[in-house]
Amino acid sequence: MKLIINIIVILMFLGLNNCTSNSELMNSYPNLLTFSYQGEEYKILGFFPQDLDGFNLLIRKEQNRILLKCIDRQQDGILDEVVVGDITLEEANNIYQEGILIALENGSLKEKQYDHYYLISDMGKIFELRTYVPVDGEPYNIFAVKPISDGRTYVLRDLEADGSLDYFEEGEGELELFQSYYDKVVQKGISENNIKLSNGVYYVRN
Repeated sequence: MKLIINIIVILMFLGLNNCTSNSELMNSYPNLLTFSYQGEEYKILGFFPQDLDGFNLLIRKEQNRILLKCIDRQQDGILDEVVVGDITLEEANNIYQEGILIALENGSLKEKQYDHYYLISDMGKIFELRTYVPVDGEPYNIFAVKPISDGRTYVLRDLEADGSLDYFEEGEGELELFQSYYDKVVQKGISENNIKLSNGVYYVRN
């Protein structure tokens, strides 16, 4: 389950550099979660790109400058990275959790099932493909293979979501063999309209 802000805010992928245009863009959307923590004002923004997985941002700004920008890539209620700001990830998560509690209290938070995954069973194995879109960087795919017979799980990453597996995140084996599985799953997903190819990048649809 994912924790997401119960508002649809189009952020146009906000680079969120320290510039006036980004601050003006943020100010143009009133439906943001704004809260105070130890005397400072913070915002949590939810981003939902079409046909892709979304993410949340924790932001603090002063006048026209972004002083803090952190990202919750999986919208699971835990920040993954401090992109801008002189703060530890632990400290940022303390602030983020405070915002989540406030959102729960005022009813502006809801749970969301992870939608952007493709799951099939074939050749005595379960295959699962997920697409992630970082706020800074290229989309990537996570490919999991779960043999039904022994219960093991192999997890591999396609760094650029270009259809080529790069390395194992969990388990080990012959990359070429798992690449052959990946190719079959991707092609089947495309044929079923569950996966799309756009500009050389493979995306799992909703």
